[in-house]
Amino acid sequence: MRWNYRHYIIVFFILLTISILATETIWRVCTVCGVQDYDRQFMGVTIELLSQREYDEFGTHKEWIEQHGEPHSPHQWKVIKEPTIDLLKR
Repeated sequence: MRWNYRHYIIVFFILLTISILATETIWRVCTVCGVQDYDRQFMGVTIELLSQREYDEFGTHKEWIEQHGEPHSPHQWKVIKEPTIDLLKR
């Protein structure tokens, strides 16, 4: 069996589908200072290049810095399964 361009396209889309289905994003929010943490995982391994931590410079994190005077806190993470309206109202 010879490989032509159709076979390569099929293999490419199969690999693309597997890579999309094997990725997972875990969204965590610190209940103390409001820092958001996004862990992106591929097949259970965290990919640091795609993971990020976001500091809310205008809301909860800013209030924490004004009250305590230091940018770091002992983080108490709460895993958020999906964003809701109640979370956005806080």
